[in-house]
Amino acid sequence: MHQCDCCDYYSLAEKGACLVCPVCFWEDDSLVFFELGLDLESDLNNDLTLRKARGNFQFFGAYENKFISLVAVSYTHLTLPTTPYV
Repeated sequence: MHQCDCCDYYSLAEKGACLVCPVCFWEDDSLVFFELGLDLESDLNNDLTLRKARGNFQFFGAYENKFISLVAVSYTHLTLPTTPYV
């Protein structure tokens, strides 16, 4: 499993394949955000920045509140890193 850039859970079968995270609904657009910056708009994610999406996940439980009903309600079977991204 690979780590989602938005919610930090190891929820993606592979990186760079435009997979949607079941935890936060962020679509992995294979951008290297740590090289390009957290404030780069993501075309695949309604032009949200990763910084804004992470804040939304902390507040709503999804990268945008309109996707709350689509995210996994229980994701206790997934692994969260001991040191999340900052």
